[in-house]
Amino acid sequence: MFRSSAPLPPPELPGWPELLREFGCPAAALARPRPTWLRLAGSSGTDGTTHQLDLDYYEDHTLLVRVTTHRVPPPLAPDPAALLLDFLPTTSPSGPLTPATGTGWLFVDGSAVEGRRLTHHDHVLTIATIAAETVAVASTAVLHDEAVHLTFHTPPLPA
Repeated sequence: MFRSSAPLPPPELPGWPELLREFGCPAAALARPRPTWLRLAGSSGTDGTTHQLDLDYYEDHTLLVRVTTHRVPPPLAPDPAALLLDFLPTTSPSGPLTPATGTGWLFVDGSAVEGRRLTHHDHVLTIATIAAETVAVASTAVLHDEAVHLTFHTPPLPA
């Protein structure tokens, strides 16, 4: 057997258009991210089906905002407290998650959508059902009023 000592190239990560194509339906993104924010995209799924897209917005290696679009309908929709907890490890001190809840709003292309709002210390998550997707925005409290303004990106047509 022949073995090469040359290092393997880094794995190719799918770009946003490819992730949207795999997802197969529109996904939420910040309508007006700040120009200094770096956007990283990720997905999760089961059995070869992508069911969730995450767009993370960073500045200076700090996670500021996460926009999640989840397409699995209830009762399999994501748990809002779990989404907030998933956002917290990189941005908040540890401790029990006891979020305060109330009504929150997402604004999609200028239209208000009522949802549920969870607050934990200085972090906020707003989650709502929009069309067939569940959309959640987690951010620092200072940025949340800015972060709830969204737009939908649609999958590109096949080439």
